Amino acid sequence: TTRMSDTPSVRTVLLPNVELNMELVTVTNVFVKPGDPVTKGQALGAVETQKANIEIECPCDGFVHEVFISESQEIGEKAPVCTIGEQAPAASGAPAAVAPPVASASAVTPVAAAVPSMTSLPLAAEGKVRASPLARKLASSLGLDLRQMTGSGPAGRIKSCDVEEFHTRSGVPAAASLPVGGDWQPFPVSRAGLIGQMETAARTIPMFSISRQFDVTPLSRKQPGITFTHRLILCLGRALAAHRSLLTSIDGGRYRMEEVSVAVAMDTASGLLAPVVRNPQALTLPEIAATVQLLKARADAGQLKRADLERAPFAISNLGMFGVDVFQPSVFAGQSAVLGTGRAVDAAGGRKTAWFTLACDHRAVDGAEAARFFQTLQQEIDAQ
Repeated sequence: TTRMSDTPSVRTVLLPNVELNMELVTVTNVFVKPGDPVTKGQALGAVETQKANIEIECPCDGFVHEVFISESQEIGEKAPVCTIGEQAPAASGAPAAVAPPVASASAVTPVAAAVPSMTSLPLAAEGKVRASPLARKLASSLGLDLRQMTGSGPAGRIKSCDVEEFHTRSGVPAAASLPVGGDWQPFPVSRAGLIGQMETAARTIPMFSISRQFDVTPLSRKQPGITFTHRLILCLGRALAAHRSLLTSIDGGRYRMEEVSVAVAMDTASGLLAPVVRNPQALTLPEIAATVQLLKARADAGQLKRADLERAPFAISNLGMFGVDVFQPSVFAGQSAVLGTGRAVDAAGGRKTAWFTLACDHRAVDGAEAARFFQTLQQEIDAQ
């Protein structure tokens, strides 16, 4: 159902499908009120999904007339968020003559959940920093100073995309638990989503796994800013390009092959998340390191977008930094394979070895193909 205004120049902004298998999301922030001027790409509010906090972006320039959402409210896909008109509402007292033009003549515009395009930004002027709560959280996770930025939002308000742009240009390095008590507590949204995924996977995915001890000496080389995981992501991208059955997405009786990508399991404040490094085989090691760092900061800040999480059939989970030698990873719905990596230990001749375990969806991958993938992966590691 779409709420329409009697005035043709007023449109209703609807919540899009911001996450796969979305049912309800919780409104965490409302950034606007009736009478506020808004610009295209500005954050109108934010919602918490099963995996992240996502900003609701304004689709056009104009003025807010009505706001239909409130903090802690649960809403679903296509729920009305607010109405925006090309002229200020009479109650706001703002002069209609200075109203900015409306970007489109359509009456209803679903909001895009993607990050808007970004441009180079000058250094911020002195004074109070205006920034969205999500931008502040992301800047804190990256160890960045908001006072060094100028935002692209109204009156110079800093948005999360401005923080990302500043981080990319500057190259500055980045500097859930459940409540305890006697009463029963509902799981947080993020944990409940993860539980649902695990239950679905256990019922629907015929899983098998293989393990092999790898020579990981090249991955263990010391280089400032480059880790074992960064080198492994590059090798995996190249190996996956030769074994595309491990990049199969399955939906019931249908399947499709996805682009080369590696989802990296991360322990975050919002629980287990696996944002995606796209086409790592085409990236340099510093580019992979920067991508992983930014994804981790966005995950910690609850700022991951749907595009950061979807269409990623292959994932890695590295527990070696915790002293784990070998473990059994789990394949979730939408994945065809997950690689679990243990710690690198000293071996004969000054070499380093580590146990890798590959869990696969047997509908997409068989044992022989998994073994051949391991052979190719070892060759790519040796070539580093």
